[in-house]
Amino acid sequence: MTAVRADLRRLYGLCLTEGFVDQCLQQQLSAQGTPTNHASLCPALFKYAVDQSFKGITEAVLPEQMRQMKEGVLPGLVCLQVVAVRNAAVPLAREASSSVSRGKGGGAGGRRLLVVTVSDGFTRAHCVEACPVPSLDPQNLIPGLKIVLRDARIVHGVVWLDARTVVSTHGRVAYLTETWRLKQETENQRLFAKSLQPGEEAPPPFLPFTQGYTGGVETAKRNAAKLLASGGWVWRVSIIAVSPYHAMSPSLHDTHPLLLHTHR
Repeated sequence: MTAVRADLRRLYGLCLTEGFVDQCLQQQLSAQGTPTNHASLCPALFKYAVDQSFKGITEAVLPEQMRQMKEGVLPGLVCLQVVAVRNAAVPLAREASSSVSRGKGGGAGGRRLLVVTVSDGFTRAHCVEACPVPSLDPQNLIPGLKIVLRDARIVHGVVWLDARTVVSTHGRVAYLTETWRLKQETENQRLFAKSLQPGEEAPPPFLPFTQGYTGGVETAKRNAAKLLASGGWVWRVSIIAVSPYHAMSPSLHDTHPLLLHTHR
């Protein structure tokens, strides 16, 4: 397994623990019928590993005293996991209140200076765009994403990113993505509530259609009865189910009165 781990480090900058590699070979990869020849093993193992959290499965690659380094280089390829990201060109409050700031243009009239916090599973580091990197889409830079860097410079404890340094991005950790999404939704709701004017109420929450819901039909029937009682005319129209929600409610297939003319 030493040769496999060495190739993962050389080809992808990924430093996996020996125990994790053994576990993958015995349980995950073999159960999926993955070929065990060396040429196919490394890509399959890399593809599986980048969809996992690095905590507990990787070895340290970042210097422990990295923040105290005035200058340095991360030699060769290094695969790191995204922990957080923000656009330093936009004020924090404005960035939080607008999803546009996470778009391709960076928001704030196109100004962009991404600060990406990464981890090797042990140590965290801050990466800053020395110049815009086209391959880094802020909408995809969510916790759990893996970034492969090559010969990245360290200046005053910060990793500098440019188009040459960033090689590729890979993977997505399901539970980290879901946690991040829920936090974003909660923050958006908080900011929306904060933006309401005094005395203004938030709109009611959306309630999905449920089976057997006939509120609209019953209301139409009641209105038609009132109109007939007052001497008006009513046309009857057949409603055809045009969506799964209609299909769930048999009563919507029935013919019911629809108010089209209100004069005699």
